[in-house]
Amino acid sequence: QSTWVPTIFVFIAYWVIGLRAFGDVTYFGCFIGTWLIILCNAFTFEAVGLVIGASVLNFREGITAAAVFAVTTMLVGGFFIRMLPIWLQWIRFLSILHYSYEMLLQLEFWGPNEANIRCPTDRAQSMFPNSCANSNPDAKIANHEIISNLKGDDLPFWGNLIILICMGILLRALGYLALRYLNKGGRPRTFGAFIKEKLCPSGTCCKKDQPSGQTGGQPGVGGPPP
Repeated sequence: QSTWVPTIFVFIAYWVIGLRAFGDVTYFGCFIGTWLIILCNAFTFEAVGLVIGASVLNFREGITAAAVFAVTTMLVGGFFIRMLPIWLQWIRFLSILHYSYEMLLQLEFWGPNEANIRCPTDRAQSMFPNSCANSNPDAKIANHEIISNLKGDDLPFWGNLIILICMGILLRALGYLALRYLNKGGRPRTFGAFIKEKLCPSGTCCKKDQPSGQTGGQPGVGGPPP
C-alpha cells in the first residue's frame, strides 16, 4: 500500500498538472524521477507514522500528534510559505516536504531552456523581471530564473535525496526503539513512564522517606506496636 497508492497518484496527477511530457528520453527520465521522489516521500512519512504509533499509546493523542506534524511540515516546506522569520527558518530543515519540494522543483525546471509559462500581462508585478522585461506578449520565463526565485536553499538534487532517505531510515530506527523499550515485556508504557523508570529503577527514590523513629507502629511512637 505504501508504494501503489503514490504510484497511482503520480500516474494520474503528472498529466493533470501538466508537467514535462514525453518529448524525448530526458523527459521520460523526469517522469520516472518524479515517481521515485514521491515514493521516497511516502517512505519517510510512513516512518513518521510508525514512530507516533509506537510512542504515543493513546489513540486520540496519536491522531493529534500526527495532524500537528503534518500541518507544520506542509506550512514550512517552502510551497505555501516562502518567507519565514529569521528566528524560525531553521524549522524548514525538519520538514520532509521541504526536501521533496526542492527536488521536484529542480527536476521540473532544470536546463537552459524556457519553461512553458508565459509572463503575466502586468509585467511590473512579475516575480521574474529579467524574462518579462521585453514587450513580447508571448515571452516565457526562463528555467534558471524560476529556480532562483522559488528554490529555498542551495542544496543540490542529490543532497536533498540523501537527506530524505536518511530521515526515513532514522525515523524507522526510532520506531524500532520505541517498540523495543516502551513496550518491553508486553507492558505498554508512555514515554514519561519509561524515563521515570530509567531514573528511578528500584522505585525507592520516588517514595517519600518515612520520619525517623517511626517503623510502622502507632504515629509518633517508636518501636514495634504492642
